[in-house]
Amino acid sequence: MSACESRGAQAPEDVDDDTFERRYAAARYLDYLAPDGNGFLNIRHGRKQGGKVAPDKNVFLPADAIVNAAIRAIELADAEHDVYAAIAPRARKSGTKDAIEHCWVLFADVDKPDAHERLATSPPPSFTVASGGVTDGVANVHAYWRLDAPVSASELEAACKPLDGYLSAGKQHVHDASHILRIPGTVAYKYDDPRPVSFVTETDVSYRMPADVVQGLPDAHSKGERRSTGSSYDKDRLKRPYAEGSGVTDFNVGRDVGATGGIC
Repeated sequence: MSACESRGAQAPEDVDDDTFERRYAAARYLDYLAPDGNGFLNIRHGRKQGGKVAPDKNVFLPADAIVNAAIRAIELADAEHDVYAAIAPRARKSGTKDAIEHCWVLFADVDKPDAHERLATSPPPSFTVASGGVTDGVANVHAYWRLDAPVSASELEAACKPLDGYLSAGKQHVHDASHILRIPGTVAYKYDDPRPVSFVTETDVSYRMPADVVQGLPDAHSKGERRSTGSSYDKDRLKRPYAEGSGVTDFNVGRDVGATGGIC
């Protein structure tokens, strides 16, 4: 029995294929963020208020409970919440940067047509996610570069800053280690016509260290090494309900957690 199965899992239920695929997408994504299963996944969610997204609630789940976290994320999306994940796992149940011990991915927000052109001349991302936004007829994406070993928050920011600067021509500031981004399989409700958040690309490419990505700018030749994407979570568990009492803690952001680095 897996760690996910042993924490209050309920009896199996039948779910439709679409729900299963969305849960599976969320599980893969969260597994990329915390492949070692250490610490807590921080899921941020909230409803659209006054024309703006207000992700004012936090859910903290043990990072070895990937499947339960994925099920919870999709349930929140089905309840018309915009759902995000903190890029970096937390060492404790706090959304602040000082709770970050390590990070497994570099990231960048690609939301302008020229940024897509720049991305094509960058070290290839490990995976990209369509965030639901569209700029000048081109879909906005979040790009990620997986690392073979985790780095500290400061190391993450030192690498993401030049990535952000290159892809946005210095016009954005999406490189804070406490940043949150949308989870594949959920829905972007910030728009008048809600749009799905989904993987655009997924590859086996990973990088030995952040420098292998940064030093490749703007050279399109990757210095990364490939590794297996085999995961330890139980995909059959995605067919069952969210398990209450599985280490989940809800907080109000303003009261208990504090501000994060940003939202995309």
